[in-house]
Amino acid sequence: MRGGTILSATERLLKVIIAGLVCLAGATGACGAQYTMQDYKIQAPRITLTIGEKMTASEGATLTTKDLTLHADTVTCFFDAESRRIQRLQATGHVRFRAKQKREDGSLMEVDGEGDSLVYEIAEGKVTIHGARSAGPDKKARKAHAHAVETIPPKPPANGQPAAQPTTRTYDIHAFTINLDLKRSTLEASGEVEIDASLPETPSKQSPAK
Repeated sequence: MRGGTILSATERLLKVIIAGLVCLAGATGACGAQYTMQDYKIQAPRITLTIGEKMTASEGATLTTKDLTLHADTVTCFFDAESRRIQRLQATGHVRFRAKQKREDGSLMEVDGEGDSLVYEIAEGKVTIHGARSAGPDKKARKAHAHAVETIPPKPPANGQPAAQPTTRTYDIHAFTINLDLKRSTLEASGEVEIDASLPETPSKQSPAK
């Protein structure tokens, strides 16, 4: 058996180490390592890699991909054991994120959120955000927050009828725990929940053309 897989993984690790050394070589300015895998780009002052298992970016991390931007003190990517693809993201400390998910029916869910910690199950499109409860006299409780916008495309117009406009539904949620299913457009919240929602009805019939 050839060692191509081991060599490839070793090369990726060397890239991370080299990026860190380049950072240390700079006398001034912002420094950090950069790790690119599949469609994901991770930047942070410190990156550690356990080959085939997980990658942790710390001391202020940013992760970007096509449908997600994530900022946090620490971001950990967990790899699938067989495919080596990232299957789960875990973020802690001053979490801010923006995610979007387009579904088969053409509808689009976009979410901006913030909290103390986050777990994102990528394949399922499920996001869990936690706030921070008070843990002492010097630590204030902070709820998690999510602002979600769902855009539903209109049905094709019948003959002689004008085209309808997309329907937009918005949700603004504050709670200590927020669970979002981006694929199914469902949400659950617990812990002193506050929700402000705008839910216009999707037109079932269109007015005849005059």
